[in-house]
Amino acid sequence: MAENCAIWFAGSGQDVDDKKHVYADWAEKLYNAGGYQSTLRSGVGKVKGTSGTTGKGWAGVIDDAMESLERRSGGDPKNVIIVGMSRGGVQAVVCAHCVKKKYPRAEVFIFAVDPVQGAHTGFNDGSFDMSDNRNLTSMLGFRGSRGVLKEKYGLGNDAPSKLPAEINFYLAILAQFRGASRACWGFTPQDPSLGNLNPNGQDYQTYEVPGDHGYCVYTGAGDGDDINEGRKARGRVALELFSYHLKDRDFISHGICDDRPMKTMDYYCKIANEDLAGLQVDKKVGLSEKLFGRTKFSFLKSSRAAGAGLGGFEGNASSRVYAGRGQLVKSMQAVAGKGYFVNTRHQELYVRLEAEICQAIYGGNLSFVHHYQNIGPWLKANLNFQAERENDAATYNLLSELGFL
Repeated sequence: MAENCAIWFAGSGQDVDDKKHVYADWAEKLYNAGGYQSTLRSGVGKVKGTSGTTGKGWAGVIDDAMESLERRSGGDPKNVIIVGMSRGGVQAVVCAHCVKKKYPRAEVFIFAVDPVQGAHTGFNDGSFDMSDNRNLTSMLGFRGSRGVLKEKYGLGNDAPSKLPAEINFYLAILAQFRGASRACWGFTPQDPSLGNLNPNGQDYQTYEVPGDHGYCVYTGAGDGDDINEGRKARGRVALELFSYHLKDRDFISHGICDDRPMKTMDYYCKIANEDLAGLQVDKKVGLSEKLFGRTKFSFLKSSRAAGAGLGGFEGNASSRVYAGRGQLVKSMQAVAGKGYFVNTRHQELYVRLEAEICQAIYGGNLSFVHHYQNIGPWLKANLNFQAERENDAATYNLLSELGFL
């Protein structure tokens, strides 16, 4: 029986067996790194008896995953990693409550990627309303799979919006892009930093990754042999963040991805370069978009403007000026730092990168830097931003010596 187990919940309509999805690959890496036995569950809409539109059946998927955990662990798991994307991210939180109720000694690590409740018609509050009288049928006693789950594991009504007590760590990624199509009830990401997920005193870390909802769990594979490099980069960055914190919390003894800072930095810079170039698409479709086509958008530039008092990111998660799929957190690194950083992990790696470049300059070996196609262009683009803030002579000299200017 396995001491270490992992449970994976995909987003609505996502198939974990699809080559475009990262879960199978990540699960294999976790097995190699720590012997983790994985239970992979496709998203609602793909599992029989569920609906990707309403979220129907989400609780039954959790119950099924819990039974799998019982079989794999022999009823005594030591470490449990729970991963979820979109609606699956909220499933991961609820599942963690179930794990802690049944196995209070187990160490639990949650990784949520752009977790959302999902909208649902009727009297209930989104897909994950746990109240006993959420609609007419529940008042008549027909409570379905969520009622079974609630009773079986002693869950409270706040299980979807509160982290369980005594979990080890909560890691989250929020994808940001401007899009009125998701500026609606049920699709505001849940996160302690937004005030709509109660951390319950537990340790957590949230990162920002500009991009479309779902990009962080895509391999980059297309229908044919083509690879979407932007999606691939975001999936790789998500894996790096996952690996970094799993190792930091002693859930694995070694990383599950290439830990070389330069290579990781190159993936981060790929994302930043796309964003700085305005390659994200504004999903809003109004009259101007219908006449002239959809516009391009830079989250980081918008964050910078907001930080300078030229735009608006409201402090309340439910009333953002740029309300959209996850674009609900202004990039504090873009506002307060010298340049554009995808997130705080990106900034940390940049400090290490700068030290390596300096060492290379004075050691006389610069060739390794030019093996990475995204770092140089990012440094050049970033320099323009830095020039607006201050005369950053050190970075300018580094770029000149490296031949980037």
